[in-house]
Amino acid sequence: MVGTKQRKEEFVSGLAGTSHVEVFVLSQALVLLMCHANAARLHVLGERWAPARGVVHFLLETCSVMLPLLGMVTGLVPAEAAVCVLVALYAASVLLPLARFSYGATGVVTEAQLSGATNLCARRKVYVSLFRGGLMLYTCLCILAVDFNAFPRRFAKAETYGAGLMDVGVGGIIVASGLVSVGRRGAGGGGGDTGTIHPAVAAAAAAAAEPASLRLARGLRAALPCLVLGCVRLVSVKLLGYQEHVGEYGAHWNFFATIAAVTLLAHAAPVPPRSLAAAAAGVAALHQLALSAGLGAWALSPERGPGLLAANKEGIVSVPGYWALYLAGGALAHAMHVTAQPVARTLAHVARGERGSRGALWVWLALWAAVDAALWAVALALEALVEARSRRSCNAAFVAWSAALSLSLLLPLAAAQAAWTLSWRAPHAGSSADGEAGFTGFTRMRLQDPGDGEAAQQQQQQQQQVAERCAPWLPAAASRSMLAVFLAANVLTGLVNMSIDTLAADDWTARAVVGSYMVAVAGAVAALDAWGVVIRI
Repeated sequence: MVGTKQRKEEFVSGLAGTSHVEVFVLSQALVLLMCHANAARLHVLGERWAPARGVVHFLLETCSVMLPLLGMVTGLVPAEAAVCVLVALYAASVLLPLARFSYGATGVVTEAQLSGATNLCARRKVYVSLFRGGLMLYTCLCILAVDFNAFPRRFAKAETYGAGLMDVGVGGIIVASGLVSVGRRGAGGGGGDTGTIHPAVAAAAAAAAEPASLRLARGLRAALPCLVLGCVRLVSVKLLGYQEHVGEYGAHWNFFATIAAVTLLAHAAPVPPRSLAAAAAGVAALHQLALSAGLGAWALSPERGPGLLAANKEGIVSVPGYWALYLAGGALAHAMHVTAQPVARTLAHVARGERGSRGALWVWLALWAAVDAALWAVALALEALVEARSRRSCNAAFVAWSAALSLSLLLPLAAAQAAWTLSWRAPHAGSSADGEAGFTGFTRMRLQDPGDGEAAQQQQQQQQQVAERCAPWLPAAASRSMLAVFLAANVLTGLVNMSIDTLAADDWTARAVVGSYMVAVAGAVAALDAWGVVIRI
């Protein structure tokens, strides 16, 4: 008789994924739901009924984002129809206000109204945080839902070639880590010029000049938390007899180990921001050459010889591909930051009553939509001419596909953050909630040229606070503690699997269990944010 452990392992084995279109639709649902929930808070409920980071805000985002996603991935809500409705709502709440601002309105623009647009080239970009945190929450949902029959098998991770919804999370988390790698090296502060030498460029040059031993030591220190968590997960899985899919990463390897390896490489071999795109393409190309020369066939074969290398061949062979994906994330972050600076400067001129095009933001969005289209073309060409995308080996097609899909999610969030602040109003002067009373005068004030001193820093801080206050709370909070959230979700997933037979649960039981679990994960995110815990990936 087949045991429960073996049945659960077979349940997630030998899968082929689903179509490009279905994965794209389900991924966009996350972004559209976040935008819809936030628009409801800003334009329907308002600060009075849904103050930022309050109980109503928590319930709104949990019930309007996480639970509808749960319905889509368990077949309760038709994803295609839901996304069509959400696209219409997005057009009304984001695109229409942006169009009015760019081509219709001619009145005074306040400093606060521009906070969303100027944040596109800030050090802490709201849309990047939303992408990172939203993707992590979606991944947390799927890692438990996949253990139930209600979750279609085509959404789970593909065995060798192809991709399901869960493959988005694997590549997306690595891209998300790369997106903030430039910022950690000092990628600019506010919305203006950052000097003749970009701070990130100078920091990367300084890192490259350090002795290799020092860079390696720093990399080991940075990778240590994930390495420890990977070891803890390995030991706990073996001791508890928990189900494990050996063909996913190997007998001893796991995703924590992959993150640790990529972190080590990123520190040991620093790349200047201007060279990140070339480095990503070069690493992906060399890795693909090795895969096509026979390394890929060995890594994907079911045979597993003696020794640690053969036992963990999938995880080890895929590391260069994930490093290329990490570099691609850094390249996107740097290029989007640099190209957004002229947009911020132009809108600053508009706010001062000077000459400038209000449509500069649309030009920036169109530029990056064209870049995204090019990435999609590269991904499809690699699939057709070289090799189908494979998360297991992280080949070139998977790298290009993950980068293209990630950019497809970043762009609507970038447009939304610019739109959210256009109609925002601060609390009344008598309000003391969150100490935001001082924003009333800030909201009504026309943008002045503060120069480069203390006034400029204060202005940038105020713009950052307004942009963050107008954005969804839980995804941004999850971005600040991705590692802790992922760890908490893994622990809760293990507890659920050891408590009930997930394969025997009917669809409504599955939805109730996963829904309760997601409320607990969201509660953990809120608690970590309240305690000020910051543990990024």
